[in-house]
Amino acid sequence: MIDKHFIDSAVEIRKEWVRLIRSLDGYQVQIEKAQRAISEKKEDIEAFSKKNLSIKDIEFTQFIEKIFNDIETQALIIESRMKPLNDDIEKLKKEELKLYHKIKRFHPNLTDEEIKQDIFEYIKDINP
Repeated sequence: MIDKHFIDSAVEIRKEWVRLIRSLDGYQVQIEKAQRAISEKKEDIEAFSKKNLSIKDIEFTQFIEKIFNDIETQALIIESRMKPLNDDIEKLKKEELKLYHKIKRFHPNLTDEEIKQDIFEYIKDINP
């Protein structure tokens, strides 16, 4: 049987993981909003392409710059929202690995499967 403080750490890691998974719903809304904005740009491009302009026309270059800036802005918004989430996930992975090594060091006779089974009993009901 794995010591309680290790189990408690595993439970906390699982709870944090579930919190992160649940927060993805909010990010999904942002991504869908950005997708709609990009789709609108596609429609703008299609409408603009019906004009008979040359690549040398200032209106053409201004339009293209605006489209690229708008798309870049949407990408930066998504990136700024996702980076903290990715950082938290990476941190959690490291904590999980550190916990695993502590358990192996403290309980060298347990197999990986036994460790999984022991911990699973405590975290199985913590669902996203």
